[in-house]
Amino acid sequence: IAHKYLGGFFFNKNMFDASFESYNVAIRIFEWCIDNGQVSTLKYDDIVQCYTHLLELEDDRSGPISESRGTICYKLANCYVEVNRHEDAVLMYREAIMIQSQIFGADHLSVANSLHNLGNCYRDVGDFDKSADCLSKSLSLSTAAFGDDHEDVADTCHCLAVTMTSRCELDDAIPLFERALAVRRKKLV
Repeated sequence: IAHKYLGGFFFNKNMFDASFESYNVAIRIFEWCIDNGQVSTLKYDDIVQCYTHLLELEDDRSGPISESRGTICYKLANCYVEVNRHEDAVLMYREAIMIQSQIFGADHLSVANSLHNLGNCYRDVGDFDKSADCLSKSLSLSTAAFGDDHEDVADTCHCLAVTMTSRCELDDAIPLFERALAVRRKKLV
C-alpha cells in the first residue's frame, strides 16, 4: 500500500516517471499476494486505483495503442470484475481486445483470453447473447491454437455451456459440458 500512496504523491507532484515506477511496484506486490493466496489481505479498490493511474501515465509514455496499455486494460478489467464493477470491466476488456488485435492480430491467444473473460463478464450481467458470441470466438481461437485436448479449450467449453444453459439451450450446452469433461478426464489419467 505504501507504494500506491507514493505513486499518488509523485503523480500529484507531476513526477510521472517516479509515479509510474511506484505504481508498478505496488501492482507487483498486489499480484504476488494474489499468486500466493493472500487475497484476503488485499483491497481490490487499491489495485484498481493503481491500474487507473498507470493507464493515465501510459498514455503519456506510449500512446493509446501499446502492448503495455493492452495488458493494463486487461488486468484492470479483471480487477473490476473482482469488485463487481462489470460495466467498467466490459469497457476495459473491449479496449484490451482492440489493442491486442491491432498489435498481435485478431487470432492471437491474448485476444482469445480477453474474449473468454469478456464473455464471462457479459454472462454475469445477464447479456447471454454477447456472452455466447465472445465465448464462441474464444473457443474457436483456442481450439485453433491448442487443439481439442487442452485445458483452456475445456475451460471455455464449460463457460460457453453455462451460458447456453442460462439461455435454456440445453441441447447446445450438453455437448459442450461433455467436451470439457472429456478433456479434464484425460488430464487426470
